[in-house]
Amino acid sequence: MSRTDDIRAAALELFTGRGYASTTMADIGAAVGIRGPSLYKHVASKQDVLAQIMTGTMQALLDLHHE
Repeated sequence: MSRTDDIRAAALELFTGRGYASTTMADIGAAVGIRGPSLYKHVASKQDVLAQIMTGTMQALLDLHHE
């Protein structure tokens, strides 16, 4: 699993538990063991992380549908 995958997984868990608006980049960073500002080396923004989660989920659903 890549660092970006770890970030997405942590963000998904936090968004689910706390809500998107209540989750900060610092929260996501703490969950993966890096400082919040360091996340910007891997993702553009919290909104970008959410978009990656959503598009990944939709792609997985489409792949299952095509099977």
